[in-house]
Amino acid sequence: LGGNAGRAKVYKVRGTRAYIKKLEGTVRRGYTVRINRSDSKVSATGSSIQGFFGLAFIDQLDDKPFVFAGDYKFQLSNISWLSGLDLKAGLLYWGQSVAFGDFSILELSGAVEKKLTTLSQIDIYAGGRFGYARSEYTVSILGTSVSDSGGDLFIAPYVGASYPINAQFSAGAELRIPYYLDDNYDFFDVVYLLAMVEYRL
Repeated sequence: LGGNAGRAKVYKVRGTRAYIKKLEGTVRRGYTVRINRSDSKVSATGSSIQGFFGLAFIDQLDDKPFVFAGDYKFQLSNISWLSGLDLKAGLLYWGQSVAFGDFSILELSGAVEKKLTTLSQIDIYAGGRFGYARSEYTVSILGTSVSDSGGDLFIAPYVGASYPINAQFSAGAELRIPYYLDDNYDFFDVVYLLAMVEYRL
């Protein structure tokens, strides 16, 4: 870093910005990173696992179901014209007891994500998801249970913020708004507000 100022391990690269863990010497914000390829396995790509938990705000329900989700994220920073883009794949689940029964949704989706800016070490990002949502509904009437299920494609734009805690962990929050492409889910609108923890592999 910056001539002989110090040595550090680069654990994440986004465009011209590098996230490092100091090994020795003096390392300060604003120094230039110089990677010694002869003794380093640093790559501009990387992957991580993200866990999400939060609430679903649904216009037809007073209760706010708990939401659980997870993603595998892969960075594309080593391809110049894709610099700053991430690809993601994951799932999301929530369930809720409603009138006469229980209702749940499981989403399987992929996403493309782009970092917009960094404010005081907090990365602000936005993206879009596309996937398949599977619903399950069980109704109990006069002691008899009747189950039904359905599925629909959806898109979900989202925005979020992430703060690096250390070389391996980040924490943040995310807002997702899914839009279903068929008529199966026209009876409600939903917004997901999620907390996020990320572990870099």
